[in-house]
Amino acid sequence: MDKLARSPRRNPSNASSFSRFRLPLRSHTEILTEEGSEVKGNLGLNLLHQPSETLIELIFVHGLGGGSRKTWSFSNLLDHFWPQTWLPHDKDFRNVRINSYGYDSDWTSTKDDISNVSDFASGLLNALFYSPTLRKPMDTPIVFFAHSMGGLVVKKTLLLAQQDQTYASIASRIRTMVFLATPHRGADSAPKINNLLSISFAHSKKAYIDDLTRNSGALQTINDEFRHIADRLNLFSFYETLKTNVGGTNILIVDRGSAILDYKHERHMPVQANHRGICKFESITDPNYIIVRNVLAAMIHDLEKDFGEIKHDQWREQRGKLKMYLGMIETPEDDLESLQDCRSYGSCEWIASDPSFQCWRDETLSENAQYFWLTAKPATGKSVLASYVVGHLEDDLNQDVSYFFFTRGHRFKSWLSVCLRSLAYQMALKSSEVRDIILNLQDEDISFDKEDPRSIWRKLFVQGILRGAFQRPFYWVIDALDECNEPTVFINLLTKASSATMLRIFVTSRSSGEISAGFNTLNVDVKSIDMTIDRTLSDIESYVIVQVAKLRIEGKAIRQEIIERIMEKSAGCFLWVKLVLEKLQRVHTARAIQKVLDEIPADMDQLYKNTLQHMSENREEHDFIKAILTWAVCSTRPLTVDELREALKLDIEDDMTDLKHSIAVCCGQLVYVDCLDRVQLVHETARKFLLAVSESDLAVSRAEGNRRLLSTCLKFLSGPEMDRRHRMGRTISNSKISKQPHRILALYASSALPEHLKIASAAHEPILGELAKFLRSNVLTWVEFVASKLKSLHHLMRLARSMKGFLERRAKYVPPFSEDVDLVQAWTIDLIRLVTKFGRTILESPLAIYSQVPPFCPRGTAIYRQFGLQNRGLEVSGLLSSDWDDRISCLAFRPDKTLAVACGEAYFAVGVLNTIVMYYKMSCQEHIKLGHGEDVHLLCFNTTGEILASSGVRIIRLFNAVTGDQMYSFSITAEALAISFAQEDQVFFAALRSNHVVSYSLADGNEIDKCLWQDDWEDEHVGEQILPTIAAFNQDGSVLAIVYRGRSISLWDIEERYAMGRLVRNLALESSGSGGGYRRQVSANASCEAVVFNTSMHLLAAVYQDSELCVFDTETRELEKQIDAEATALACSPDGHTLACGELNGSVQLRNFATLELLHKISTWDDAITSLAFSTDGLRFLDVRGSFCNVWEPAILISSSNDDARSEVYSEAIHDAAKTVESKDSEEIIKITALAIMGKGDYVFVGNEEGAVLFYDVVKAQKKHILYSHAPFTSITLLEWHQEQSILISSDTSSRFIVSKLVADSSDKWSCQPLFDHRLGDSKVLKQLILAPQADRFLVSSWPLEMVWSTTGQEGGSYNEWEQGNYWINHPRKPSSLVAVSKSITTFFEWQGLKRTMIRTNSKTSSADDSTAGVKRIIVCPRAQHLVIAMESTERRKRITRLIVTRFASLDAPHESPLALEELSELEGRVEYLVGAFDTKIVFLDRNLWICSLDLMTFKKNKSYIRHFFIPLEWISSSGDPLLLINANKDLIFAKNDEITVIKKGFSGIAEVVALDKPRTGKEFHTDKP
Repeated sequence: MDKLARSPRRNPSNASSFSRFRLPLRSHTEILTEEGSEVKGNLGLNLLHQPSETLIELIFVHGLGGGSRKTWSFSNLLDHFWPQTWLPHDKDFRNVRINSYGYDSDWTSTKDDISNVSDFASGLLNALFYSPTLRKPMDTPIVFFAHSMGGLVVKKTLLLAQQDQTYASIASRIRTMVFLATPHRGADSAPKINNLLSISFAHSKKAYIDDLTRNSGALQTINDEFRHIADRLNLFSFYETLKTNVGGTNILIVDRGSAILDYKHERHMPVQANHRGICKFESITDPNYIIVRNVLAAMIHDLEKDFGEIKHDQWREQRGKLKMYLGMIETPEDDLESLQDCRSYGSCEWIASDPSFQCWRDETLSENAQYFWLTAKPATGKSVLASYVVGHLEDDLNQDVSYFFFTRGHRFKSWLSVCLRSLAYQMALKSSEVRDIILNLQDEDISFDKEDPRSIWRKLFVQGILRGAFQRPFYWVIDALDECNEPTVFINLLTKASSATMLRIFVTSRSSGEISAGFNTLNVDVKSIDMTIDRTLSDIESYVIVQVAKLRIEGKAIRQEIIERIMEKSAGCFLWVKLVLEKLQRVHTARAIQKVLDEIPADMDQLYKNTLQHMSENREEHDFIKAILTWAVCSTRPLTVDELREALKLDIEDDMTDLKHSIAVCCGQLVYVDCLDRVQLVHETARKFLLAVSESDLAVSRAEGNRRLLSTCLKFLSGPEMDRRHRMGRTISNSKISKQPHRILALYASSALPEHLKIASAAHEPILGELAKFLRSNVLTWVEFVASKLKSLHHLMRLARSMKGFLERRAKYVPPFSEDVDLVQAWTIDLIRLVTKFGRTILESPLAIYSQVPPFCPRGTAIYRQFGLQNRGLEVSGLLSSDWDDRISCLAFRPDKTLAVACGEAYFAVGVLNTIVMYYKMSCQEHIKLGHGEDVHLLCFNTTGEILASSGVRIIRLFNAVTGDQMYSFSITAEALAISFAQEDQVFFAALRSNHVVSYSLADGNEIDKCLWQDDWEDEHVGEQILPTIAAFNQDGSVLAIVYRGRSISLWDIEERYAMGRLVRNLALESSGSGGGYRRQVSANASCEAVVFNTSMHLLAAVYQDSELCVFDTETRELEKQIDAEATALACSPDGHTLACGELNGSVQLRNFATLELLHKISTWDDAITSLAFSTDGLRFLDVRGSFCNVWEPAILISSSNDDARSEVYSEAIHDAAKTVESKDSEEIIKITALAIMGKGDYVFVGNEEGAVLFYDVVKAQKKHILYSHAPFTSITLLEWHQEQSILISSDTSSRFIVSKLVADSSDKWSCQPLFDHRLGDSKVLKQLILAPQADRFLVSSWPLEMVWSTTGQEGGSYNEWEQGNYWINHPRKPSSLVAVSKSITTFFEWQGLKRTMIRTNSKTSSADDSTAGVKRIIVCPRAQHLVIAMESTERRKRITRLIVTRFASLDAPHESPLALEELSELEGRVEYLVGAFDTKIVFLDRNLWICSLDLMTFKKNKSYIRHFFIPLEWISSSGDPLLLINANKDLIFAKNDEITVIKKGFSGIAEVVALDKPRTGKEFHTDKP
């Protein structure tokens, strides 16, 4: 079974999994009984074990007189309660949730109990149905394990569930029953028990004992009914063989005949036990336990296999999503398997017996035993020991373990960011709860910098995984932390996560003062041991004994001598021992063996020197040996034998028939091929030696080696192996690149290219030419491969960064002027933009990179010039920009003013006067509007983005950002100057203009404290109240910066409540402007205009009225940097690298926060910027100015967010000059608000937000001229055109409509003849305009009145008896009629007088009872004779569009019959917007913004639709539906801001067929002929 949570088997032997199962040591308190008395167990359903991934429900049900714990316990010791203490640690029950059910069957009780078996069954059924744990998930199979009467109870439970539809879900889940001594036909002892009770004064007969009487009516009924449903169940019956002592008499309580059902498919087995002992066992080695356990394990395994096949596609899809979201390229399973293969049997087991390790492993969840640190010298086997710990925890104890093996110098295995993502991925595979948390983050568009460990830790762990309510710990095994690129950062992250107590972390490393100091900061007890020689000698000796036994020598004494000599010199170094034994395997005589033992040096470096000297003597294979060593040392990861063979063909132009053998013979002492066929260095110390040694001609130069590998990668990627020819916009083949034999090197070359280029020397001139050749040829194939195979586009970002760095270094020596330089420079931007603009599309459909992405790129870009012009498929016209635009959205709120902006994880919020408008962060589409009650001056999200705070002058409100519900409202005595969440979002702070800081509890909304901050101004006048003008909190809310007019900035420690001091600037400024070299005086009284704290460093930036920008160190309170720069607003990026400065003229500067170096400038001439905010991933920033909010995404942010500040920095690198880009002023963007197609679609009419109606040429995609205008400050809302009569109707936001007749003149222009101009009342909102087929009348649909007018202005009838939510169309068969469709009724009218002729109810659909549902749009498809209705509703504040179809013929049916509607339910959740129709097909925009078509004539049979091409995310309007039409030529006409874009040939060429009747396991492709 391909199961998400299944890990590979790691047993070194063929021993059964059960034989290796051992219980952990338990603390003293766990083995005590409760007050020394018998523990019967609780009534009801008791959860005994909750696995991280539940696949099977195992429920224990006791019998007569038993208990939920007592029945299953040999004694009162908890260790004997085997369902709770043994099974959870058995790996065959890894994914089994275990419950025990208890009911009152104590027949010795004096209570007068009338319960019978049916009552007990009813109780069990309802306990299952209402159990919150069994509802998550709701489809897991149920296994009943029942003793005695409990078997009758579970049979009756299933029968009751079958008989009541309410419990159908439970009935379908019950799949297996295991009976232990169940009296299916009754027991002879039952009447005796009731007889005893009847003659007892204190007792009475029990109904459930009557049920146990042999062949009782109750039993016969149960058996008769159960027989009919038992065929679908797995049944197993155990029967007792020993008699039970009852009152001094030994009897068989349930004989074989009663304990067996005798069903054909039932299996049964005897157990050598009596009735009481058949279900309780003394130890895990008890033969009866082994029998019962093995049967139960086998039945569980069969169920898991069946269930896994059902869930296979879902799990595979989830794994794919996880890999994509987390950017997973490699998993550490191969490393683990390789290391475990190196372990000798019995070695490393000493660690499991160590008391400190046992304490760490077995203690209950607490901070005191959370960390374990093992230190060891290099090459002593700590990685092998770490692999043993993984196996011990996972295989022996059935714990959830995630692990990572750091390797210094390896691109992926040395980075902390990769480690954290790998740990999260492994946890998600093992735990459904973790998986759901991460997938929810993905669904909510929570993004993070995959290269920044702090961002990963904050987003994935602190705000996600660590918030889960876990029942058991997660174990992490981290090997070689000292080889991590940021070891102390890892420990520091743990200190900031107080909720991380569910983690148990095992760390190995060399002894390090840096790591030791880091662990000391945790303020918890870190268990630690040093792996000294005496701890490892026994393991080394075991390894030596095994390997010496393999030597071709005879004589026990000689073997013993060899063992002793090796052990004497080993000094606890496993690697030295391994290399010596490999030398001994190459010699054959006693003398040679003796010589090796005598001459072998004890020092590793000398051993390496001798080995290298011996290898250099092989002159015939010198080039081959040098190449192998170079690739082994310089590759970013170990290559497989096949990969290396292909690489050597390009590198040394030679082919090896048996490369594996050649490596063993020529390089075996330094390089080996592991069990996974990977070519590895024997140890990291070998890499260091080969790079450091200078006297050997086989020494490896990192620079030269990297050049060779880079050149090989570029040759391969530019060569025919990666050539993917395409013509006519259609890809010839959809075969998988990686499956083609000659593309074996593709995976390494594609992933390693950015890393080799990053450290390439600029002095090697051919690199530029090779790189340019790659960019001119197969760069799109590389992008497709990266997207489809590596599932991450970060390689594109890395390559762009590496190319930029290479050009910078090269420019220091060579003039940067050539075609190749220009090409590489252009692609550094294009690769980044491909990720940000089209990343989601490329990952979802990698083939889109060939024919669909290039046409959407600006005309001046390299990708468009190279591939967009050659594309004979999709054509996009009307895009005016020649280069990438930094602005991705401009939100207008005319005439209202924008006052504040803030950005959270999933949303951003804009304060517009007294209203807050929230948008989705990624799509910039409106989410919700919130009322504040007064002008909003401040906005702030908490760290998770789940809470939004808004502040005005007198009120602070806190909202749930997802639902929009108000959580708290705080009245304040003075205006808030700054607000902040603090203390892990438990406290909310507000700094008031009255010199107070107020704190509120987010647990209950109560005020915690209100303190007056103090200052230490020497010149403060007695009695004078000075009010601050500006305030700002630092990142964690512990420090407040306060600004008073004309004075220096004050810092206040909120926690300790004291004035930290003042930040004073230098009044004599040395200019850093273009003139330079002079000093000028700045005003001492100039006030500070804005301040902002750095988010990661102890820095603060401030800008003053006299145009000075300063950066201060908040710890030392020293001025760090001061320059001349205008700004009105400041913001700091989440990583602390970038400072955004908004200017008076609307321009924005991006500067390095620490140095104030200008990085980028967006130049506009616009309103002054009021407020700035960065997105949480740092890739975008937002500003508000005037009536606008702009969303920017400059490439400099994208590249700098991925800058590897922790990688090697080369002195030859230089910096680019800051780039200034021009951008449209916000006022210049006059958005298009309405569209109408003229004729076949060569021309369109356009209405905009300034009330103008314009005429556009679709063929040329350009504006022709303005036809006429409505009043100023009104937007055009609707346009309706009649082709034959040339009638155009337009309406605006003031409920005014204008009817015009258009006349064409000789100059190809249109003139307008006004026919009718009218404005409805203020309360009317126009929804639709419809012209009659003869264009003599038109309908104005508004709420609540519908009216018909003649085109000359005469009123022709009205109607107002409506339910809201109707949509009008002309009757498709009767020109004199029109039809109004709502969710529940369809009404027919005559155009003449708007006379109602018929009302018909609609047939039932899923939207009929939905109060939020309404008809959004109707498309007429004449060729298919269908109407397609888009029904829109809201579920959990998300818009859901359902498509419903009805035939033309059904409109003509008698009025007594309902209008036959058929819902295309298979499309639910997939449709975003219904666009139009052509031929027999409808066209819609799906939720992933792909234009799709569906054939109405074949859909019922095929259950599929076709995805043709995508629409860029930034084209979608921020509010309302997209302005999107399809004309008769199948051109798609789209309004994007103030531009008209035309997409041609979109429905010809390659297209993906999406099958709806089966899970998407692959992609089928369909081609329409142009």
